[in-house]
Amino acid sequence: MKSRCGYILTLLLIFALGLDSLAQERSLDAISVRLAEYEALCQECLELKAKAAAGEHVSRNEAQCLLDKFVSVNKELKEVEQDMTVVQRRRFVAIGQWFSTGELPHEPQEAVLPKAPTLADSLTGPPAAPLTIQHVSSSPKVRNTLHLLVDISMPDFSYGIMAGYKYEHIGGYLRFRSNFHELPSVSYECKSDGSLPDSGKIWTSGASTISNLFVTAGVLVPVRPALSAYAGVGYGHRIYVWEDIDGSWALVSDRSHRGLAADAGLIFSWKRLAFHAGVTTISFKTVAFTCGIGVRL
Repeated sequence: MKSRCGYILTLLLIFALGLDSLAQERSLDAISVRLAEYEALCQECLELKAKAAAGEHVSRNEAQCLLDKFVSVNKELKEVEQDMTVVQRRRFVAIGQWFSTGELPHEPQEAVLPKAPTLADSLTGPPAAPLTIQHVSSSPKVRNTLHLLVDISMPDFSYGIMAGYKYEHIGGYLRFRSNFHELPSVSYECKSDGSLPDSGKIWTSGASTISNLFVTAGVLVPVRPALSAYAGVGYGHRIYVWEDIDGSWALVSDRSHRGLAADAGLIFSWKRLAFHAGVTTISFKTVAFTCGIGVRL
């Protein structure tokens, strides 16, 4: 049973790492495209400023529109700066310094972002002080993240909620799941082969029911920027009962378990969405696959 859980978790980890790598590659490609657009807008702004400084007529509306685009792209890139490669981050800083001084710097320097109307005035009026744009420190920001996910388990269907909070480089989670079935009053026990403790066989009516409950808490650890692993322990039960032809209910003892519950799995984030998949067990006698979808806040 333990080896089966480990095998399933290994497959989930390989699959999630593949998804994460693909998402990162696409993200880096998108950042490169935005950096190219950012650089082109910077060049247009500087050319427009040069025309204004030379006394040529420059449309205020054209200048304002161009600067608005430049500032908008700058803000977008700041939000994903922690996901940039070292080369992309240096390029981002260099473009900001180029906009500030009119010259491409050898080393990135920090500058200050003025309001867009002031920039437009400098383009359409007399020559002003060098234009500057704010740059955030290149050190990656640490984001505290809250995950709220729906939790679904199979093959015995049950559902609930999973909440995880990640602070800096570690976090925790709490999970609750059940099928919310009330068990009837049990009169005696039997085995799954129908045998009774004092000899004989149960004559079933064909009716049966299962009650599931699973409550765990544990640690949540980042593996990659968009991928986290979790593992925890708690309490769980899976109670399976049969009805006999007399209308009494019997506990199927070898298919009913309660006690220590454990789970492990992965949470993958994409933008504001979050997905999780993993395995759960009760006393290492049951195995269930769990998955869900939710939001990242």
